[in-house]
Amino acid sequence: MFKRRSLFFIFFAVAAPSVFAKPTVVEKHQRYFPSIMPGKIITISKTWDPVTQVGSITSSDGSIQSAGDLVAAEEADRETFRRNWGRLSPTLVEKKIKNTASKIKIATIIKAVVTLKPPAGLVCLPREGHTTDELKANSLAINTAKPIHNMVDVLSIYGIAPGTTINEYSSIVDATLEQLSRLAMDADVAQISEFTKPELTTLAPSIIVPALFGQTPAWDDIVTLARSAYSHSQSSLPANIATGVHAATFEDGLTQAYLSCMGITPKLWDAQMPDLHPFLAQHSFATFTCLYNAAPGAYLYHQRAYTWGGPSTLTAYL
Repeated sequence: MFKRRSLFFIFFAVAAPSVFAKPTVVEKHQRYFPSIMPGKIITISKTWDPVTQVGSITSSDGSIQSAGDLVAAEEADRETFRRNWGRLSPTLVEKKIKNTASKIKIATIIKAVVTLKPPAGLVCLPREGHTTDELKANSLAINTAKPIHNMVDVLSIYGIAPGTTINEYSSIVDATLEQLSRLAMDADVAQISEFTKPELTTLAPSIIVPALFGQTPAWDDIVTLARSAYSHSQSSLPANIATGVHAATFEDGLTQAYLSCMGITPKLWDAQMPDLHPFLAQHSFATFTCLYNAAPGAYLYHQRAYTWGGPSTLTAYL
């Protein structure tokens, strides 16, 4: 039989480490919100409290005290950017600022990708609480929805000639920066980004070669990962896998060069900031490539965002 003192020491030895453990910072990231905090870089810390079993998010300047604050800051920055520049990509905004500051105005023709918004009111039903037939009908309605206005009609308002059609929602056009700036404020436009030739030297080899369907050896780490996740082997993925599915990544943006290189045309995507750190750029490319390799038949999206929960969803993004 244990004496009371012995029981106390046993309890203290077992419980003390957890009772007196201090919260630990498990992750740190530097973030900046150029539209609402120009020129300011803050550090976001994720902390885990082993006693309460609760995590928290705070910033070095005290402006962010929760995950909700972080989401709100992202949305405020995005909305401020769109209020000032419409749907121009950050790279085109940078060019416009430089052109405005220059004493010599040059009406340079820019090759750009213009993407229209889908009709308002389209909502992806959650799987919970809906039958398979309801989900199928909802997906079909979204996938077959057409833009509110024809691309040619929208472009003609701003004196832009029809370009190369990618699909009903996207076209490659030639226009001046001033024309694109006016077009970016149109309610029908979802995104305008500069079309650039693929810069293969800036992309990692594992991103350049998507050996999905067995045409080349499966040495590519990303393809290996996709195959292993699907079948726990290196068998090629079914050609129609994920057809009709809506899938997205939430990272630091993509570039037209990357998309052209990969031959991918997302339904909608956010562009990278021009001064993004190379590591973050490659990470954003890699995660989207993983998604593409694992679900080649899906309707793909990408949102520039640090968090994926809360109100910062594709519904708000559209």
